[in-house]
Amino acid sequence: MSNLSRAFLSGKAVIPFIMCGDPDLAATQRLIAAMSQSGADMIELGLPFSDPVAEDVDVMESGIRALDRGVTTDAIFSSLASARTSVDVPLVLVAYANCIFSYGIDKFADNMRDCGIDALIIKDVPYEEREEFSGAFKSRGIDLIYSVSLAALDRAVEIARAGEGFIDCRVNADDCDIDSVLSAINDVSNAADAPCVIDADAFDKAQLGVVAKYADGVVVSSSVVKLLRDSGDKSIDSICEYILSLKRELNYTDNI
Repeated sequence: MSNLSRAFLSGKAVIPFIMCGDPDLAATQRLIAAMSQSGADMIELGLPFSDPVAEDVDVMESGIRALDRGVTTDAIFSSLASARTSVDVPLVLVAYANCIFSYGIDKFADNMRDCGIDALIIKDVPYEEREEFSGAFKSRGIDLIYSVSLAALDRAVEIARAGEGFIDCRVNADDCDIDSVLSAINDVSNAADAPCVIDADAFDKAQLGVVAKYADGVVVSSSVVKLLRDSGDKSIDSICEYILSLKRELNYTDNI
């Protein structure tokens, strides 16, 4: 069983996202450890990038704050290697292709493996262009995770059939018809051999309780980075309380 699979063994998976280096790398390490002890089944870790094209404003600003503080890719890998020694939940790096190219694909993959990172999401690489990256990462035991837009259902289903680790399902929060989302998640789940997760921040609390019945887990990003933006290191307790509460709510709802 892969380490990613373990995330889905205890009901609906709760997967928080944080940006490495926001507010600083020491806080990132503490937060990884704290979240892993507070119900997080997997943790997504953003690699700051100066020109993101596939982020909401909160995540984009989180990356800019990290870069403004001088965070580097080498420093992030060093910090994640230290964090990994105290946690065993799956860790997923979220990056842009240019960061990987400029660092060197093989060197990047080596460092991910050495840090104990389980999977990689490349935000701006289409599924059809995955082969340029897949060999380097798969040969080192790192899963490439595909993001799919439920608004383009035929394409989402096609990609889901080839997915590994889990399928990252995305919706447009400004155009979110719940019935359509539920139908789309069901179609993607039926096509995929891997679990399907959905972006929790696209829904209000009542909607999320319904959507979570159809997905295998939820990713929380904006909610977490906003807490970090507003309170920095002091937000760790609040973030952990939020994760634990969400885990209980989703799995209670799942058992009704």
